[in-house]
Amino acid sequence: MKVKDLVSKLEKLNPEMDLLCFSESEDLTPKGYFFRVMEIVDVTESNAEASRDESGVVSVKFEQTGISKKYAAIELTSDI
Repeated sequence: MKVKDLVSKLEKLNPEMDLLCFSESEDLTPKGYFFRVMEIVDVTESNAEASRDESGVVSVKFEQTGISKKYAAIELTSDI
C-alpha cells in the first residue's frame, strides 16, 4: 500500500478515533486466537533494503546501502 492510499482511507474516518491494527497471520497469532491486535507506535521514513530468503520470508535491513530505498515505516506494538 502506498502512503497516499492509506491517507485516503484514513481521511474517511473520524480523526478522533483510536487506530488499531490486526493480523490473521498464523505466524503472529497466539495459539487459540483468530487474530493478533496491535497499535501504531510511530510512523517514520527510513532507508531500508528489503529481501526475501529461500523460504519466501521477507527481511528488512534498516540502513542506507547501494540498493536501499526510502520506505514509510509504521512501528507496531502488541502491548496496547
